Amino acid sequence: MAKDILYTCSFCNKPFKLEIRFLRHRCKEMEREENFKSITGQSAWGHYKYWMKHKFKNVPRDSNTFKKSKFFSSFYKFSIFSQQAHLPDIKLYIKLMVTHKIDPVFWTKDAAYRKYLDYITYKLPPRELMKISIKTLFDEAIKANVHISDVFEILTPNEVIQLLYQRRLSPWLLLHSKKFTEFYKTKTSTEEQINIQALINPELWGKKFKQFPKDAKIVKKYINELGI
Repeated sequence: MAKDILYTCSFCNKPFKLEIRFLRHRCKEMEREENFKSITGQSAWGHYKYWMKHKFKNVPRDSNTFKKSKFFSSFYKFSIFSQQAHLPDIKLYIKLMVTHKIDPVFWTKDAAYRKYLDYITYKLPPRELMKISIKTLFDEAIKANVHISDVFEILTPNEVIQLLYQRRLSPWLLLHSKKFTEFYKTKTSTEEQINIQALINPELWGKKFKQFPKDAKIVKKYINELGI
């Protein structure tokens, strides 16, 4: 009987007598290996290692540990989620999940994402918010092949609202920007202004500016230098 076996899957060791069945064969192990070798899979492997280091103080060197882990699918999904959500700081996200004792299987849930957004809004230092915002504006300017000083000429209200929601743009920078003020007054509808106001919360940020006057001064300096 064994001599009739001509093919064996190298992933799950399932035997086959016919080549056509062997070629059509797909197994969980094969799909996991393919996913692991993809760009998304390699990102997931990096996130897994960072999580292991931060949570258990242990960094696995053998990728088989990850491929056989019950969390493989969770990290693969998180890698997709982090790209779609354009997370400004993935390592910060992972640290927060560890701090709040949230297992990777829940990282893509709305509740987990909300904790991350709230942390950026209320806890992240002003200079970190400024770095994220400036990087975002440079990224958008490069994408549109314009100078950063003209970035609000090419951004649409919906794009700005999305960037605000994702915390890739911070009121810390926008409320000091003359170009953004002009954009807000001339390029947005009443409904869009309501949405922007809800995301910015000028009263909250007015208090923050008074709380961190030195940082507010630095923001103004950078805004003037960048022409925004």
